[in-house]
Amino acid sequence: MRRAKLSTPVVLVMALGCSPTSAPRSGVTVVTVAEPAARMATAARGRPSPPEVAPIDAGFLRCGEARCDAATQVCCSFGGEQSCARRMPLVLTEDPEYPGRFEAQVKECSDTAASRYAFDQLSYCDDAGDCQPGAVCCSDQMWGDSGVAQCRPLPPDGRNPCGFYELCVEGTPCGTPGTVCRAGSCKLAVVDLSCGAQRCTSQRPICCSSEDGGLECVPDEDEACSTNAGRLKVECRSRADCPGGMPCCSGVIGTYCAGECINAGYACSAAADCPPEDLGVKLNGCVATPPDERPPHHRCDYGP
Repeated sequence: MRRAKLSTPVVLVMALGCSPTSAPRSGVTVVTVAEPAARMATAARGRPSPPEVAPIDAGFLRCGEARCDAATQVCCSFGGEQSCARRMPLVLTEDPEYPGRFEAQVKECSDTAASRYAFDQLSYCDDAGDCQPGAVCCSDQMWGDSGVAQCRPLPPDGRNPCGFYELCVEGTPCGTPGTVCRAGSCKLAVVDLSCGAQRCTSQRPICCSSEDGGLECVPDEDEACSTNAGRLKVECRSRADCPGGMPCCSGVIGTYCAGECINAGYACSAAADCPPEDLGVKLNGCVATPPDERPPHHRCDYGP
């Protein structure tokens, strides 16, 4: 059983420019927003070139009915109510996991929004166009069920630097190599996913599992394929179906690609897809899910 960290995935907002702050759990450097910089045609040697971003969106993030200037503002969400607020400096803390660095910003959000609902999302960006060249907009966890979208530098090997995934706006390019924007996040451009007798492709990249055991390829945004409808999504069967650096997570909603599998296990096609141990427990191997468990796939098994 994986250690509970939060009940639902969170989304991060990216800022325009980025400068290093404290290091998160994953070991990558979290970046804060700086003044927007002119887009470069190429990045430093060894680093993937930054994406070309549509001028109409670069430097601005969508915030409900508003558009926030990413150079001076953030988008604050309280129970789904969104509004722009003045951007405040982040506070550096000795403990990289301590969320105090966001406290001044969350207070500014609360004072501006004066919402009756609880805070749930802080966004500095909504795609790579709000970050400096060589950085992407990441969806990460802030604390509890609250999320933050922020800029993180893309490693030289182009592997996903995000706690969850790279955020994007439909129609704008992604920074993570080999990915395109689908349904608000950057996913593999080329899809070849096993789905019973079918193979799902980029036009219908999700394998949807029904209660009767049926499997069908559907589009990303297919609302009929949801837990509310008694159907589960299979987005991946192993890390090979995910952008570089992302495992395929196996959870109660199906399988999905993420930087971290929170409250979930790992889907696999072979033992090589599995971490050698999980929470101190050694790997037994890659095994098939029980016949009565949906969706059907293989997962990493840990235990004595």
